[in-house]
Amino acid sequence: MNLLPKRKDKRVAFWQWFEANDQLYYELPDDKMEKLFYQLDKKIRKVNQDLSWEFSGELIDGKRKFVVSADGIVESFGDVIDLVQAAPALPHFDIVPFRQASDSEVSVESNGLRLTMDDIFYSHEVGAETKLIHLDLYIKGLTAENEEEYISLAFVLLDTAIGEYNVGMHIGEISFGRYKYNRDVKPLDKLKELFKETENAAH
Repeated sequence: MNLLPKRKDKRVAFWQWFEANDQLYYELPDDKMEKLFYQLDKKIRKVNQDLSWEFSGELIDGKRKFVVSADGIVESFGDVIDLVQAAPALPHFDIVPFRQASDSEVSVESNGLRLTMDDIFYSHEVGAETKLIHLDLYIKGLTAENEEEYISLAFVLLDTAIGEYNVGMHIGEISFGRYKYNRDVKPLDKLKELFKETENAAH
């Protein structure tokens, strides 16, 4: 006879905690925001250390969007899907798996450096066997000194262009270079045209 208590499912435990605190996360009072974000980060990483999250700054139809992400780590995509599917009905939140593609004008910054979609161009080829899309990305102003920051920012904009799921599941190798008025390249925001049939594959 097994008398050991059953360990609570991590996903269930997370949502029970969040549901008990959802009003605070819906309102996000300024004087408590830092502490609330710290607690949420700590709790969601108990499900999987790779998981992260984002909230919409503005309410959409009276709800706050709650994005669960794996930060592009494909091995953790399953845990993102499982956690979102385990979510209870939360009237104040729309729970969304993965960072979604967006048509909004977006800029990203790090250490005083700034990139927009207009700063990145691409060319591509499709792997004959894998069918993965291999990208060559060309970034305006890329140098050896700013390469690390610019590449990190470029990945954020890549998620914005086609969505985190597509980046993880359908993109193969990515190379980076400086944009020098290269011929036969397209602006990054045109990349979504390759994914019209797959961008909702995670849902």
